[in-house]
Amino acid sequence: MADVFPSSGWHTVLAVGAGLVWMRARGWVVWLLPTLLVFHAWHEHGLSLSQGNPVRLRLLELPERKVFGSVRGVLLPLEEASPSARQRVSCELKEISWGGDGAYEPAKGRVVALLPRGVVFEQPGHYELTGLLFLPEPPSNPGEMDLPEYQLRHGFTAGLAVTRMQLLVSQSGSWRFALRHLSERSRAWMVRALSAGLEHAPEERAVLLAMALGASDAAGERAEAAFRQSGTLHIFAVSGLHVALLAGIFSMGLRLCGAGVGRATWLLMVAVFFYAFITGWRPSAVRAAIMIAVHLLAVVWNRKPDLQNSLGLAALLIWMMDSQQLFHPGFQLSFLVLAAIAWFAPPLLALTERWTRPDPFLPPSLIPRTEKARLMGCRFVAGLCCTSAAAWVGSLPLTLGHFRTMTPVGLLANTVLVPASALSMGASCVGLLSAGVGLETVQRVMNRLNGHLAGGLIWSAEFFSNLPGASFTLDLRFRRDPPLHELQVLSLNDGGAAAFLRTPSGQWLIDCGSRGEWRRVVEPFLRHEGVNRLAGLVLTHGDSHHVGAAMVALELGQPRLHSSVLEPWPRDSHRVSLRQLAREVPVDSVRWHRHVAGNRLNLGGGGWAEVLHPTEFDLDSRSDDRVMVLLLHLPPVRVLMLSDAGQSILQDLEHRYPDLRCEVIVRGQNLTNPEGIEALIAKTGAQAVISSHEDRNVLERIPESLREYCQLKQIRLVDLRKEGRAVLEVHTDLVRLSSYRDEKVMSLQLSTSSSPIMAKPGS
Repeated sequence: MADVFPSSGWHTVLAVGAGLVWMRARGWVVWLLPTLLVFHAWHEHGLSLSQGNPVRLRLLELPERKVFGSVRGVLLPLEEASPSARQRVSCELKEISWGGDGAYEPAKGRVVALLPRGVVFEQPGHYELTGLLFLPEPPSNPGEMDLPEYQLRHGFTAGLAVTRMQLLVSQSGSWRFALRHLSERSRAWMVRALSAGLEHAPEERAVLLAMALGASDAAGERAEAAFRQSGTLHIFAVSGLHVALLAGIFSMGLRLCGAGVGRATWLLMVAVFFYAFITGWRPSAVRAAIMIAVHLLAVVWNRKPDLQNSLGLAALLIWMMDSQQLFHPGFQLSFLVLAAIAWFAPPLLALTERWTRPDPFLPPSLIPRTEKARLMGCRFVAGLCCTSAAAWVGSLPLTLGHFRTMTPVGLLANTVLVPASALSMGASCVGLLSAGVGLETVQRVMNRLNGHLAGGLIWSAEFFSNLPGASFTLDLRFRRDPPLHELQVLSLNDGGAAAFLRTPSGQWLIDCGSRGEWRRVVEPFLRHEGVNRLAGLVLTHGDSHHVGAAMVALELGQPRLHSSVLEPWPRDSHRVSLRQLAREVPVDSVRWHRHVAGNRLNLGGGGWAEVLHPTEFDLDSRSDDRVMVLLLHLPPVRVLMLSDAGQSILQDLEHRYPDLRCEVIVRGQNLTNPEGIEALIAKTGAQAVISSHEDRNVLERIPESLREYCQLKQIRLVDLRKEGRAVLEVHTDLVRLSSYRDEKVMSLQLSTSSSPIMAKPGS
């Protein structure tokens, strides 16, 4: 209520008071309504510090939502520094100077500061930071991460790209910095201890570190994709499961050492919070530690533990620390999964009693040992299966809502990988204990054994992920009148390009972006669209920002590849994307078709694409001047896909195809000769132009001459950088063009002909 209807505190007070009087509440309802009121006021206070912060409100008033300025405040690290990236730190504002004129005014809130490349934050204190204050841009494509929402939910009001950093007052005794430094040193020691003996097994080592400490970045895309597609990603990274496994292992060790129940309970609570501290105070680990601590307090207070009550109290405690946790998918998954286990696992286990309980008429002393062992094994398997089923049912609504993904194989995969991960966590604990007491031989033996377990986990995850129907995405956009054809041109960074074409008989990608943009934009977009299989992948030219992710895109149903006859260019380096692709997929085979001008590609559903460029003789050393130009015929509309074609190609198109006509032109930026497209627009009669744009690089910007021409001729120019993804919806008697951020929808005038464009004789 407070999130949707902010600044309504007094209305809520009156409403709750009237409700109490009217209902004459009794029992727990008396406590429920005041509790709701308290959390309503607490969440409103949090919103005033982030969304209602004066710094953010002032930036919202600026046209570009950014301004040069200076801030003073206390810095805290957000992540470890990387040699190849800028370190991010949290700055708690004390003062701010707008425009950098030296006039400071008081300020509150937190901003994310990006330090200059190569600068590492090492000394705590009060700093003055100068740079560009900005609000992060909203998402440009469906499925893309909403960075402004994410930062606001975490209490950050703005970003600051730092150009100058000056220490004003040193705080060598800062307890927060000291604790973080201790955490990093402890984690570094654990990394060294767990890595001993696994120097020649980097993938297994990375998976072990991901499971034990949450360092999942080093494991690589292959391992992460296998765990994600098998529905066991919670095993791959630090989660509540790992905290629970550690608590179980530590509890067994305390019992073996003869510790009493009371002392063991307190030691166990200290252990789980220390583990959360070692992992960098990750939210998932903290949530699990609080849940376990609340559950264990029942033992300390001589009460019978109840999972549902423990969950409720843990949720209230977490919300008291940060009410924004309610809106985090991780929080929702943690509590809903555990609630589902509490609700559904006991009834499911009751159905298995005939196989897990001994004969009620047989005294326990007369049960044979083999029968006891069999019953113990049956109870273990039944508990594992029922818990896995309940957890899968509980997580299903959220995985569909947040990620559009369903993983039925997770029901089976978790029954195998969860016990294996418990063994791996046990081996890690023994290895760390051995390292702590100086038993290096035992440490290396346990690490190597653990490496084999990690290899088995990777193999199992890949096996389950490759089963038919293991994982798939769903298109949850229930549209009454879906278009016959739909072309979506995505907005990518760094001059990249990717377009998605949906036809009645298949789905196509025209370019796929770089590997980084694939993970950031293209893959989430395809998941949002419910795409599990591609019919074809068109690679216009060898630019890595256009085709760098081709190897990853091939995993979507093994689509057929289509490129020009000039690609892969024989003089390119072996590290170029298309040369690497050619080592995996044979060129001119059933899976890779190369085309020349005049060829046609059948897109299905009555649509087809005509190749206009290049011919076998259009040889050029620059990749941008060898692009494959396509004319998409999506009756009743035609779309000219120019990619990064430059002025020479545009002139060739005018000369070779005197009757070239289209309604929409999709273009990128040619770095050497970006001018000259206005004549082609006039010749084709295009009503709209969709163009990439990059502010950070002058050569990647839309030419001003093109902007002026489109404005003069009243042609719709879609700037992908500012307006986001462009979508062309083709119906039988209606064609609409719109963008992701702009609500304006344009209806195109329809053509009556979609016949092939014949080249000029002798050209």
